[in-house]
Amino acid sequence: MKLEFSGFEKAYEKIGQYILKTPLIKNEWLSKKYGCEVYLKLENLQPVGSFKLRGATNAIVNMSEEDQKIGVLAVSAGNHAQGVAWAAAKFGVDATIIMPKPSPLIKIMNTKALGAKVILEGGNVDESFEFAKEYLKENHKIYIHPFNQEEIIYGQGTIGFELKEQIDHIDFIFGSIGGGGLMAGLGTVVRKFFPNCTIVGSQCTGASSMIKSLQQGKLVESETVATFADGIKVKKPEFKMYELLDKVIDEAVHIEDDKVAMAVLELIERARVIAEGAGAINLAAFNELYEKSPKRFKNK
Repeated sequence: MKLEFSGFEKAYEKIGQYILKTPLIKNEWLSKKYGCEVYLKLENLQPVGSFKLRGATNAIVNMSEEDQKIGVLAVSAGNHAQGVAWAAAKFGVDATIIMPKPSPLIKIMNTKALGAKVILEGGNVDESFEFAKEYLKENHKIYIHPFNQEEIIYGQGTIGFELKEQIDHIDFIFGSIGGGGLMAGLGTVVRKFFPNCTIVGSQCTGASSMIKSLQQGKLVESETVATFADGIKVKKPEFKMYELLDKVIDEAVHIEDDKVAMAVLELIERARVIAEGAGAINLAAFNELYEKSPKRFKNK
């Protein structure tokens, strides 16, 4: 997969009228604690609570009228499901979402409330993907992958254009990785606008296949996945995504669930921000690197 910067520019132009340009907030508590300027990009304020509607909206807005009439299919444990359901509703497109049976109940309910048909199949996302392959053989739908599609990655990368308008300089960006669509897109745009920025990718230790792949320089598949951060709970890394991430991620870290849970709590207490584990992990990842070398972040 080869990403063109023009694809990100077009995505930003096309989806800007539909999505929220989320705030970038400097947090005084965290900035004082760490001796640097800590900013939070509040994608949790999007209508579905995550950045995922960016890619989903870009995928659907670029579909032909014929394909929109056919309807879309997606596989997701929650955030991509809600993103696709929300975007489909915006454009009057029928959406079918296959979700793993253990998906969070609130995400299942929200996806249904947005008008999508939900099919619960599989014990995890990987099993849901396998079911989707069989489902598509008998049902003609346009498949919207949660991360391994150009239009999805272009959509997620639009965050970088907002950052360019919101801040003059960035020394470090911390972003979480599930399949890798967010950081492949955002990382590519950040490389253009903030060439000296260090980009750090994070996963939970219990589902850290992509992080281990980036650390070891080859694809590593986890035998099991176990983390409460369902938004980044991916067992099998995709080679195409690994290649994209390997070009933009400077450092890759995996974090224990208990530290992610502490970051969720700290964001609530110190920033009055409610973030799920898949978002809060970035504060935990920053804290991990800070404890190893506080001087590295001083006044950054």
